[in-house]
Amino acid sequence: MPTTAPSRIPLTPLRSSAGLPPGAARHVTRTPSPFGLERSFRAHLENLTGETFLSFAQVRDAISIWAADDRGMHFFEAELSLSAIQSISGELLSLLSRPESDTRRIQWLSRSLYQALFRPISRILDPSRSIAIHCSGDLRCVPVGLLESEDGRLLVEQFSIWNAANFPWQAEKRRAAPISRDARLLIVDGAAGDAAEAGRMRASGRNDCECAAAAFANHDTIHGASATREQVQQFASQADVLHCRASVSNGVHCPPLHLAFDEAERAALPLSGHAFHAFPHCALGVLDVEYAGKETEETGERWQRVCSALHYAGISNVLIPQWNLPAEARRLFFEAFYGELGRGASVRDARWQASLRLRDIPKWRHPHHWAGFTLSVSHL
Repeated sequence: MPTTAPSRIPLTPLRSSAGLPPGAARHVTRTPSPFGLERSFRAHLENLTGETFLSFAQVRDAISIWAADDRGMHFFEAELSLSAIQSISGELLSLLSRPESDTRRIQWLSRSLYQALFRPISRILDPSRSIAIHCSGDLRCVPVGLLESEDGRLLVEQFSIWNAANFPWQAEKRRAAPISRDARLLIVDGAAGDAAEAGRMRASGRNDCECAAAAFANHDTIHGASATREQVQQFASQADVLHCRASVSNGVHCPPLHLAFDEAERAALPLSGHAFHAFPHCALGVLDVEYAGKETEETGERWQRVCSALHYAGISNVLIPQWNLPAEARRLFFEAFYGELGRGASVRDARWQASLRLRDIPKWRHPHHWAGFTLSVSHL
C-alpha cells in the first residue's frame, strides 16, 4: 500500500472555532480531548516539548498514525494492512518470549514493522525528544525499541520510548522529572515467605530489592508472610515509589499480585481495577514479576492488565517486564535502573539506559532478555 502523504494540522485552528457554523462550534467545544485530559487540546500540545506522541489506531483493515507534539499534528497511514501487521507482530512477540529464538528471524520481523509503522513518520522524529506510544483497537503492543531502521540502528539506540496509558492526567504526579532520593520507597517482597525461593535467590546472588533500597534513603519493606492488610494500606498511602517482587496468575480482570499474609490465606495488594488511588502519592511502580501459567499471548494480556491495575491504584509510571526473564537479567537491569535514578536521571531515561546497558552484555544480548522491560505512563 503506498504511503499516504502526511497532512499537518496547524495549532492555531485548534484554539478557535472561527469560521465554523454555530452548531459545529458548539460540538467542537463539547468534544473531549482524545488524550483524555480536561484541558484544551492546544494547551496539551504546547506542553509536549520533550516528547512526540504517536497513536496507532485501527481503521477497517488499515492503521492510521497520528503524531502530535508542540510543533503540531500529522496524519499518516501505515504501509501494511492491519491484518499483515497483526501477523508480523504476533510472530515477533512469540519469538521474543523464548530465549532460544532465531535472532535473524526477529531482525527480519522488526525491520518489516519499522518499514510499515515508522518509515512514514521518520522525517518528523527528533532524537532529542522521547517517543510516547499509544496503540488502540486490536493492535498488539510490541516492544517498539526493538524495531530496526534501514541504516541498521534500533529505535532504542536513538530514542527513549515509553507506552502512554489510557488514564486521566494528574498535574501533581511526577512523570518525566527525576525522583528525589528523599522519596519514600515501599518494597513488597512477595517471595520472602517461600524458603525454597529465598534459598535460590541467595545462591544466585539476586539482589533487586537491595538495589531499590540503596537508591532511596527512606524505605519500608513488607514481607509476604508478616504483614496485615492494614499495614499494607498504611504503607501504600505513604509511598512515593513501589518496588514489588511477585507472581502474576491468570485472571479474568486485573490479576492480583499475590502475597501470603498468613499460612492459611492468599491475599492481594489493593491493586484491582476497583481500588482507585490506593497509592495517592506514588510516582513510580517497579515490578520484578514472574508470570504463572501459560506463556504466549496470555502473558502479554496479563502484563497490560497489571499496568492498568497499578495505574488505577494511582501510580503514574509503571515499569514491568512483558514476559518471564532470567532472575540474573532482571537483577542486572534493576541494578542499572536504580543506579541511573540515583544519579538524577528521570524514570524514562533511567529505563532507557538500563535497557542499553543490559543489551551491551554479551550473555544478555538476545532481545528476549532486554526488549521486554516496558515503561507505561499515565498520562503524558
